[in-house]
Amino acid sequence: PSFPYESIAFPELSKKGAFHPDTHVYTQKDVKTILEYARLRGIRVVPEFDTPGHTLSWGYGQPGLLTTCYDIKGKYRGAINPAREATYQFMGKLLQEVKDVFPDQLVHLGGDEERS
Repeated sequence: PSFPYESIAFPELSKKGAFHPDTHVYTQKDVKTILEYARLRGIRVVPEFDTPGHTLSWGYGQPGLLTTCYDIKGKYRGAINPAREATYQFMGKLLQEVKDVFPDQLVHLGGDEERS
């Protein structure tokens, strides 16, 4: 798991959650370059922030965001914790940033691999 987007509001997400904070991160400059390249070619860029299951890397840069789960091997961090008000404040601020940075009206939030 990795968090490769350099967030303005939450820079620790990519500093602590990317595969490598210097080489495996889309900086704000990178994002602007990609968006402009796509715009000139009529390509739509829809960002994806895969939630709630693929968020292990988010927990490194945002303490308390993930649930604490238990299995036979012991304790581990699970998906985003929906029981905490702080989770909704965090997600609201992050998604507002995404809305401000990316011109498309859509954002893909994943969820396709969660069991119902």
